[in-house]
This record gives sequence, structure tokens and C-alpha cells, in this order.
Amino acid sequence: MKRIVFYRIFLSTFLFSILLAVINCNGETNFKTPRAEKGILDLTSIKGNDWDKKIFILDGDWLFFWKQFIDPNSTGKEIQNPVYIPVPSQWQQLTNENGENYPPYGFASYQLRILLPKNHPNLSMSLTDTGTSYEIYINGVLLGRNGKPGKSKEETQMGQRYQILPIQGSEVEELNIVIYNANFEYHIAGVWDPLWIGSTELIERKYFNSIAIDLIVSSALFFAGIYHLGLYFNRRKEVSPLLFGLLCLVVMIRTLTIKERLIFELSENLPYLFVRRLEFLSFYLGGSVFFAFVNEFFIKDSIRKIHIFLQITLGFATLITIFLPLSIYARTLIPVQMIIVIGIIYTLYVLIRAIWNKQVGARSFFFGLIFFFTAVIHDILVSRDVLHSPLLSSYGILFFVISQAIVLSKRFASSFVLAENLSNELKLLNENLEEKISDRTKELKKALSIIHKDLSIAKRIQKISLFIDEEKIEHFEISPYYVAMSEVGGDFYSVNKTTNGNYHVFLADVTGHGVQAALITMALKGIYDNLKNTAWTPREILEKLNVDYYEKYHLLNSYLTCILIEINPKEQIVTQASAGHPDCLFFSEEKVISLHRTGRMIGISSDSKYEELRLPYKAGDRIFLYSDGIFEQFDSYGKDFGETRVQSIFLENKMYSIKENIDQITKELENFLGSSEKQDDITIIGIEFNS
Repeated sequence: MKRIVFYRIFLSTFLFSILLAVINCNGETNFKTPRAEKGILDLTSIKGNDWDKKIFILDGDWLFFWKQFIDPNSTGKEIQNPVYIPVPSQWQQLTNENGENYPPYGFASYQLRILLPKNHPNLSMSLTDTGTSYEIYINGVLLGRNGKPGKSKEETQMGQRYQILPIQGSEVEELNIVIYNANFEYHIAGVWDPLWIGSTELIERKYFNSIAIDLIVSSALFFAGIYHLGLYFNRRKEVSPLLFGLLCLVVMIRTLTIKERLIFELSENLPYLFVRRLEFLSFYLGGSVFFAFVNEFFIKDSIRKIHIFLQITLGFATLITIFLPLSIYARTLIPVQMIIVIGIIYTLYVLIRAIWNKQVGARSFFFGLIFFFTAVIHDILVSRDVLHSPLLSSYGILFFVISQAIVLSKRFASSFVLAENLSNELKLLNENLEEKISDRTKELKKALSIIHKDLSIAKRIQKISLFIDEEKIEHFEISPYYVAMSEVGGDFYSVNKTTNGNYHVFLADVTGHGVQAALITMALKGIYDNLKNTAWTPREILEKLNVDYYEKYHLLNSYLTCILIEINPKEQIVTQASAGHPDCLFFSEEKVISLHRTGRMIGISSDSKYEELRLPYKAGDRIFLYSDGIFEQFDSYGKDFGETRVQSIFLENKMYSIKENIDQITKELENFLGSSEKQDDITIIGIEFNS
């Protein structure tokens, strides 16, 4: 209900603004306006109550005096070679008697004689901007100024405010208007906006109607902005209300800084340069926020690269406007206007796609934007001195606000309907909740029972695959230790006798844990079983293992480390090759030797190559192979057990059997972890050579 009231207020506001605009226009039409020719505007044909129906624009050919401040009492009749320029216009677009354009920086005088009928009401003049300071004299009397025109940059003070200048005396039959105009900052200059003359009553009515419309538009934009910001801060899942609220506030600021510049009525002492910068920023930021809003609202139909291009260019222009002086940032206006036009075309394309794809609210959005874009293009033409009519973007954005409010109301209505439906469904679910929970619990228990059964079988299968018949092994003792982090793990080992009488001891550690890693170990076992009994060297076996594994399983992005040692009892030689496996240890009476990795992990590339390390051994020497799970364990403080600690424990207990060695290290690991769970599978294989 509150939203419906809000939208009705918006509609009433918009219709009231249109009514005021129509009333304002009705007093300015009905017949053709005379035009100034050769510095003279003849209004003697305006009779009787025509002055009560229309105000007159002082456009046409004015006398122009470049780099002169003429005598305000001069009538211009004595000029021998007069120069005329059209008003309104920008003097830098015009050429002098030598065919060269006037520079934008400089000063000049304008002069116009107005011939009046004998009987006319009390008259006033109104004017908005000139570039960028002026003084206006009528019949030699200074009636008004904006800033202070001077003959140099140091003497000139800029100013731009709407002014109404009463003209004393209803019996005056001729007005001699002289305007001093100076500009040393802006890239365009001259009397670029129309000047108006008419009865004081009509001039004041025009001004107050414009002020009223600006106040209505600004107030509507302000409340719309605050309302949509409130929507966002109460429900932050959607960014579109935030962007639309910011857009309303930015356009409100622009409404206050253009046309009659209502902002000066709110605060008289605001610096001119600050207001001018605010005018540019509101245009640039308004464009940026608007395109962001369209992208967010119709993101499925937007083109990301074009959106980024628009944001970067407008953002760059905004930074220039914030940090650089007027003489520089004002020159960004034309490029930005071109970017805005590109953005308008792109936005229409997005909307057409959205309508085609039947997006909610796309049609309302489209027609609101057509109205708004027409107003924006109109204002660009006005700023380029192509048209001389009131700026319309404020009315365009107000119409767009209303259309967008309708779009958002549809979205919120859809959300409320969805919420009501979900609420009803939840109510139905709650009515049968206990029964459904009971059914789901039974199903879960059944599923868990199946999973536990499957895992128990998988655990037994893995245990069988890791069995070593120690009684069939001669020439050395072996003691394996394996604990999986969960039911099954990703470590695998194998001990076998080869066809040439040597022994292969193989240990592998697959990346990952649990069922996934266990399945990979089964696949690995299938490949290794075809290689383990051959007379190939460890290097050759690892290279063939890598090729087979890569060809079959590289799409799984699963890798493994492994170490393979070949024991030659006849020559008492150990040959080792390691595929990215952590360093293991070889203990002899004289020293401790690290069994370093001799190649990359298995499964990274099919062309991996491996080296070998050959070591002699004698009775009593020991080898400890292990996975990284023995030292990559962390206590509750995040401290790791570490490889150095592993090596120290093996050294300190070398007088004990290999099984006692392994028992000691696992015991110290348990004490180290305390209440912390193990974070990886642990495998240790101890080997001690006999005579």
C-alpha cells in the first residue's frame, strides 16, 4: 500500500510539472517574433496587450567590438565599418574580417538598439549564462553583472547566475544595450544563451514557473533517491535500487546547477568554480551510474566489454574534472557527449534484446528511456549551440523515474508473490515435518549403512592389496606400518621378487585423501603389477609407469609421488629412483644418506625422465621409506612434526630393531598431536639388511 501511494505521488508530480510547462509556454507563443538586423531590433509593431501575451528573444545581429569595452552611452551610429555577429552564439566559432576565428580567450563588447512603441508596460530583461563574465548597460546605466569582466585574466572574475533586470520607465521609446563580455578560462565564450525582454509581469512569471518546476523535479528526484537507497540498505541482495537512488541524487544536483541555477538561491556564497565543477561532475557521474544501473538491471542482455569501456572513459573524465582546472576539464565535454551517445545506442540495443527475451519490466524501461534519451540529445544540441530552447533532461529523468518506479514495483511485487508462495509451502511442510523428518532419517540411516558397508569392504580390499609375506623375503628384514586418515587412504606400497632374483620395494602417495585417493591407488596397483616383476631398472619402471598413468588418467588432474628401490643381494647394491617423493633415509655405520627425488611427480607429463642412485650396503644397514604424512602433521598450535624430528628419532633409536624404531616414532607422533586429529595418511617401511 505504501508503494502504491508513493507511485501516485510521483505521477501527480509529473503531471503537475507538465501543466506548469504548458502554462509557461502558452504565454510565449501565438505570433512571430521580430529579429535584430544590423544591431537594431524593431519592436514598434508590438501593440496594446500583445506585451501581456509574449516575451521576446533578443536574437539576431548585434554590433560586436573585439577587444574593446566601448562607451556605454555610445549608440553605435558613428561606427564606420561595423562588425555584426549573431546572438546567441559563441564567438570562437565566428570569423573576423581576415577570415580567422576569434580566439576563445579575450574580451569584447556587444551592442543592440531596441526600438519600442510609444505605449508599453514596464519592461524587464532576463538572461542566464554568458562565457564567462559580463556587465550589462541600458541607456548608459549599469543594470547588472555576473562576475567582473576585465581585459586580462587577472582582472576578470567569472560568474554565471540567472538575472532579471527591471528597466525603469514605461515612456522610453529606445533602449541602447551594451554588454561587456570577458573570458580567460573556458574554451568557449560569448553571449551563448538567449536574452529575453517583455513585461515585468511575464518575465517574473517565467522565472518563477521555471523555479517551481525545478523545485518540483529536484524534490521528486531527492525523495526517489532516498526511497531507493532505503530499499537497498534494507535488502542488499539487489544493487539496482542503490544505483537508481544514486542516479536520482546525481541528476537532482545537475538540475540545481543548470538553467536558472537554483543552487545559488539555496546558497548565495557558493564559489562559481565549485558550482561549475559540480555541473560537469553531475553529468559525467550521472552517465556512469546510469550505465551501471542498466548493466545491473539487464545483466543477461548486457555486453561486458562495452560496459567496461563506458565506465573507464567516464571515470577518467570524472577524475580529470575533480583534479584539473576548468580550462582543461571543460574540453572533455565533447568527447564525453560522444561517449554518452554511444552509451545511449548501446542501452537501446540492450533493451531491445531484453524485450525480445521477455525480461520483466523491459518495455516500461524502454519507453521511459526513449523519452529521457530524447531530452538528453536535445540538451546536447542546446549546449552545442544548435538549438536555443529550454533544457529538458530534468523532465526526461523525472519521467524515467516514474517508469523505473513502475519496473521496480513489478519486481518487488514478483518477490512478494514468491515470498507468499514460499511461505505457504513452508506452512505445508511444517504440518508434515515430523513425518518427513522420520522418513528422511530412515533413508539416511539406510544410505549410511550401505556406505559404511562399502567402506568396510574397501578397507579390507586395500589391506589385502598391501599385504607382504615377510617369510618369503630373504637377505633383509622388512617392517611396514600403514594408517589411513579415514576408512581408506591414498598411500600404496608393494614388495616383490623379480625374475632376475632381485627385490623391488615400491611406495607411492596419491594426492588427496579418502575414497577418491584410494580408487587412484587401485588404478596405480593395476599398472604397477604389470611392471614390478620385470628385470627393468627402477628408472625404466618409473618412466613406463608414468607414461601408462598419464595416458589413462591425466584428465583426472590427479598426481602421485613414489619411490622405488631395487635390492641386489648378490652384489649387495641398492638402486633407487624417486618421482617427486620426499627424501627418505639410508643408514649405514658410517653415515646417513638422503634418498633424494630423481625426477618429477607421476602424471604431470608423459615425457618425464628419471635418474638413478646406486648405493652399496652391508649387513646392519637400514633404509626407512615413508610418505609425507609422517612429518606433515600439525598440532593444535599449527606447529609441524617436521622431517628433522623424524631423522633424529631414527638416529636416537638405531640400537633397536626396525619395528621398535617405527613404534617409537609413531608413539612420539601421537604425543605430539595430543587431541588433534591426523591430517594425512601415514606409511613407513623399515628395511634392515642381513649378512
